[in-house]
Formats: sequence, structure tokens, C-alpha cells
Amino acid sequence: MTWTRENAGAGALEAARALTGKPYVYGGTWPQSGGTDCDGLTTYGYACVGIIRHRPTYVDFLDQPWDQRNGHRDDPNQPGDLLYYLGSDSPGNGLPGHVAFYVSPGRIFQAEMTGVPIGEFDGDTVGYEFRCRPALALPAPPPPPPVPGSPFERLGPHARPQGPLPVLHYKAVTPEQVPFLYFARQLLNAAKVVPTQPPRVNMQYGRLTADRVIRWKRKHDLPANATIGIRTWATWGVHE
Repeated sequence: MTWTRENAGAGALEAARALTGKPYVYGGTWPQSGGTDCDGLTTYGYACVGIIRHRPTYVDFLDQPWDQRNGHRDDPNQPGDLLYYLGSDSPGNGLPGHVAFYVSPGRIFQAEMTGVPIGEFDGDTVGYEFRCRPALALPAPPPPPPVPGSPFERLGPHARPQGPLPVLHYKAVTPEQVPFLYFARQLLNAAKVVPTQPPRVNMQYGRLTADRVIRWKRKHDLPANATIGIRTWATWGVHE
């Protein structure tokens, strides 16, 4: 099985289910202790899919790459997500002391407490304090191959974008504005005004400037998402 960001969470949950009915052992590590606790259970499950977690619960929580602190609070839960609760073992300062696998709405898989075997239980899958998705520790999938005959294929793999490209916003210009804008641009060029900072990622480029950027990058064998320096912009007469 090849584990990816999409299936590793469910795989970790399925691996942890092998410990169903085992005793809760505080600080235990499976199989050496014959049982384990909440963070030992989730650590074991994710180790089976190649993701290393750290104990205790609050340390692992601070290491996680994804949770609602990063703007994901309203994203739907996925099987294998880790739900964190304050719990009796919380060290204070709002850090969690208990962790469980999300299974489905209203259901969690956990090592709850001494005297209660490991298993699936009814649980609060809405009012948890924190949530993490350890599967995101795996590498992102590679970009899809270019469509045959596309510009990226002709330019070679180095020109293939490695991430999301900035959106170029085209601002509508009325015919009445054209003479004024052309005259203003000529004045700026004649004065050799140099911008104090390069154009921002989301500033509104005109269509001619956007097309010129694309042609210039292709001519110089630059990837489509390369950043153009301030001196280049200045030679084009582009100003903030």
C-alpha cells in the first residue's frame, strides 16, 4: 500500500483498530506494555502508515502542521483526523491532554482511561478544542503531466509551475481614459521614475503588461511563477 495525504488518515485509524479491546495503560507503548494510552494509540496507528508522532499529547499537538489555528476550523472532519480535548492530563495554558481518532459524526476511537478497554465510543466530534490532520506530513502529490502540445511541454519541465500562480486581475479601461493613460505613461518614462518597490502579487495588471510578462519569462527560460525584479519592471515603465 502506498500511503498518501488522501488515504493515510483512514489507514492509521484502521491500524489502530487492531488494538480494540486492549487495556488502557497510562504511558504504555504497544506491544511492550500490553496496552497503551491515548497518545500511544494514535502514535501506533500513524507509525503504521509511516508518520512519526511525538508524545505526550500536547507536544504532538504543537508539532502538527495543520489544525483550525491555521484557518481550517470549518473544514469537514475526515476519518483518521485527531481530535484534541483538554482532558484531565492537560498541562494548562489551554493545551490539550487527551486525543482521539475521528471516525464519523458522533463517533471516536480512543484509549479513554484506566479500566476502560480501547475501542470506538460515542464522542463529541463538534465541541473538541483542537483538531489536526497528520496525513499532511506526507509529501504533496506531484503535479500532473502537461497536456500534449501545451506551452509547458514545449518549454520543458523547468517551466512547469510548482505551486499556485498569482491571479492577474484585468482592470477595465474606458475608451475615454486611453489617451490620458498613454500620456501619463510617457511622462513617467521620460522622467525615468524608478518604483520604490516591485509590483505586488495581487496588484491589477493591464492585459498588455500581463502578456508581456509571460512572453519575457518564456524568452528567458523562466518558470511561469518566477518573480520579476524591480529593475526589470522599471525598464518597462511599470510603476506603483
